[in-house]
Amino acid sequence: MVTYGGMSKMPLTIPTGLLIFRDIRLRGYWQSRYIVEHQANDDSRKKMVDEIIQDVINGNLNMGYTKEFRLEEYRDALNYNWNTSDGDGLPRKVLFRCTEN
Repeated sequence: MVTYGGMSKMPLTIPTGLLIFRDIRLRGYWQSRYIVEHQANDDSRKKMVDEIIQDVINGNLNMGYTKEFRLEEYRDALNYNWNTSDGDGLPRKVLFRCTEN
C-alpha cells in the first residue's frame, strides 16, 4: 500500500489483521524527496505518472473515490463532495469522467 497526500494531517488507520494475515506492507511517498533523490526530470516524472494512470485504468491501483460524475455535472459533484462524509467530517473523493460514454 502506498499513501500519497497527507494534507488532512489525519492519521492513517490500518487493521492489524491486514498487516499480519495478508502480509500488506505500507510505504509513504513524498514527491519532492523523490524528485531530488532520483534527479527526476520532466520526462521521468511524466513516465511515472503515465505508469500510475495505467495502473488505475487496469484496476491495479484503487484511487478510493466514492462517486463518479460527468464533467458537466461539476456542480453536483462539488455539492456531493462538501456535503457527504463517512462520519469523520472529511469530504469524499469524486471522479470526473471526461469521456463520451
